[in-house]
Amino acid sequence: MRSYPRIEPAQLDPAAPFWAPRFGDHYFQVQNPVAERSALFVEGPDLVSKMGALPSGSCLRIGETGFGCGLTCLVVLEAFLKHAPPNTRLQWISAELHPLLPDDLSRMHHALELSESLHPFAAELRAHWPPPIAGGHRRHLAGGRLVLDLHWGDGAAVFEGLDGRIDAWCLDGFAPNRNPELWQDSLYHAMSRLSVPGATVATFTAATVVREGLQAAGFQVSREPGVFGKRHRLQAQWPGEWHPHQPQRTATVVGAGLAGAFVARGLANRGYTVTVLEADSPAAGASGNPQGITYTKLAIDADPLSRWQWLGLHQLASVYGADHLAPYWHPTGVLLESINPATELQHAKLWHALHAPSDSLCLVDRIEATSQAGYPVAAGGLILKPAGWLEPSRIVLALLDHPRIECVTSTRVQAIKPLTQGYRWRGERPDGPCQGITDQVILANAHAIPELAPVDIPLKPIRGQVTFLSGSPMLRMALCGRGYLAPAQDNGIATCGATYQNLSTDCTPTDEDDSTNLLELNSLLESSGGDALQIVGHRASVRAATPDYGAVAGLLLDQTRLSTSDWALLRHTRAKRYPSAHHSGWAALGGLGSRGTLTAPGLAELVISALTGEVLPQSRHLVEAVAPERFALKALAQDGN
Repeated sequence: MRSYPRIEPAQLDPAAPFWAPRFGDHYFQVQNPVAERSALFVEGPDLVSKMGALPSGSCLRIGETGFGCGLTCLVVLEAFLKHAPPNTRLQWISAELHPLLPDDLSRMHHALELSESLHPFAAELRAHWPPPIAGGHRRHLAGGRLVLDLHWGDGAAVFEGLDGRIDAWCLDGFAPNRNPELWQDSLYHAMSRLSVPGATVATFTAATVVREGLQAAGFQVSREPGVFGKRHRLQAQWPGEWHPHQPQRTATVVGAGLAGAFVARGLANRGYTVTVLEADSPAAGASGNPQGITYTKLAIDADPLSRWQWLGLHQLASVYGADHLAPYWHPTGVLLESINPATELQHAKLWHALHAPSDSLCLVDRIEATSQAGYPVAAGGLILKPAGWLEPSRIVLALLDHPRIECVTSTRVQAIKPLTQGYRWRGERPDGPCQGITDQVILANAHAIPELAPVDIPLKPIRGQVTFLSGSPMLRMALCGRGYLAPAQDNGIATCGATYQNLSTDCTPTDEDDSTNLLELNSLLESSGGDALQIVGHRASVRAATPDYGAVAGLLLDQTRLSTSDWALLRHTRAKRYPSAHHSGWAALGGLGSRGTLTAPGLAELVISALTGEVLPQSRHLVEAVAPERFALKALAQDGN
């Protein structure tokens, strides 16, 4: 059984906020640390010249070991905002094995002599600080100019598991003789794999073991004069001439549900002109429900799908708390009720397996659950504190409300054809045929994705019906068991549901499904708490799911690029993903099932990064679990064709 990785937070000396007792070392030069960071990591490798050379819409990608309190990132960000063109962004990819706890982060920031220009960015970082949960945590800061990927885990393992290209490296962390586990050959070889030609490396150390490790990995290394009292430091460069990443300009998203809206908004925020083509109207499908419970059901085994959900749970506040979405997000927490002895045992095991901080997850009995929920419930269970409920249809409309997004409704796309540069789509509108050309195209049209995809993606439709109720208990949090009950909206109407009917696309509501929803609702409340409820409406829609219930997210396989030797290799290795034969601008996001409100934001970022040249936000292990071609490659390995 795979275990959920455990992260041990950093420990600070109560009397010295920059001192780490675990390593017997300071986080940075105590005297004038801001100037030291600038001299080492901005001026030393001449990052300003790279920043100034970025074309509009491009991204400078910097990898770092040892995030600490984020001081190096903040100093580089300040230089970036000063020297880079306006419509560019900085992607900062950092690995930290022992992240600071929020109080320690705040204490360290307040002890630093930050410039007035850095104060708001430091405050924003603190407001979006991830909990000590292993894996990748993406945050968008500084008005979208900073794409911050914080990976809590071992530095070498993190960068060994990431895919993408990096323009510059900041090797920080504690000194090699104090933290030898970080400064390993595996780290340097991972850096060489990720580096673009001309990528620079800057570090405070001049240790021989670091110099020899970088040289053995292929870097050209020089010893330079040190700064602020240090005699020497190392700089290095990957062979070749550096050129900035050249971005695309236009994208077409097929489908205006939650998945398509998150992709469209993310691309528009990065400077794209985005057209969204929708066969009906925005949020016409499963994303059109007035309420959606945003929570996770995890396996005790830390499989990739559970890891995606667990990480997704801890980005909800950052994503849905954004100004344009916050009015439609209600972070009430969610009670997963232990509705029978088997579920009670499973919840207890899961609570122990997750090593979760108390502000993420707690195990409660029925009395405490009733107190937290504000109404007598049938059982105790697990409370997911970052979870809640949202208004999906309003979230979709808010995401699409952007000056660089045009949503074209009543347009059914029928075919997509790759061109020498870009893609041509053809479709049908009420007034006749239509077509267009775009740099990139993303399929986000739920169970209709297979009709347009160039590779087999076995998505199946699943019908679900929700029931709208008046007279609902005044719940303070959502309840989930076999079904769910959301707290009432401002209009007094609450939603319960949802039924599950495999392979059905019939969206006609039925009284039978309403009865099923009420039966499941009553199992969540003490006695007959649901007897006073009145049905005032219902809605049926269709979700899409894959055979393994994992999502589909990423670039699509171009089978015309596969040679005979490629096919033989794929049969032999049983690969789940084959990036060397991906379309550069044709992607898909779908198969989110009943967890779309939870996983859509993170999976959309995966798709966006693949399209825009950013380093992917999660490890290869998690990316492979949602690779669109995994089903086609599995079939290839099984039948030998």
